[in-house]
Amino acid sequence: MDSYKYLIAFALIQQGKERAMPIGGKSIKQPIEPDQTPEGIGQSIVNQLLLRVFQRSQKEPLKRAGDDFSLLLAQLSIDVMQERIPLLKSRWIQKGETKIFTDQLIEISDIVWAVTFSRDDGVVYSKLG
Repeated sequence: MDSYKYLIAFALIQQGKERAMPIGGKSIKQPIEPDQTPEGIGQSIVNQLLLRVFQRSQKEPLKRAGDDFSLLLAQLSIDVMQERIPLLKSRWIQKGETKIFTDQLIEISDIVWAVTFSRDDGVVYSKLG
């Protein structure tokens, strides 16, 4: 089952005094190669997550909790996603250590991108690690 890949988006946010990490993802038939960007399916996953985060802001103001690493997209095996992501998410919510979270995410993933926006370039996927 390790050959099946999953794209998962993470939003590292703070809402009120609480940290939260909404996630969204989808299994993919064709893995993204290291020299490619996750356009298309990756963009769809990120957009869906951002809409959920935007809706969440209705309840209480929120802010990014990881600066340029507040929105991440990772390609990993489904097994790794099921076994390791819940623990990484729990640790980040408890401690808020973004560098440790991103380092560990890079370690267990095939590829990790930070997703940012610039006026000149639009949505930018920067490969980490």
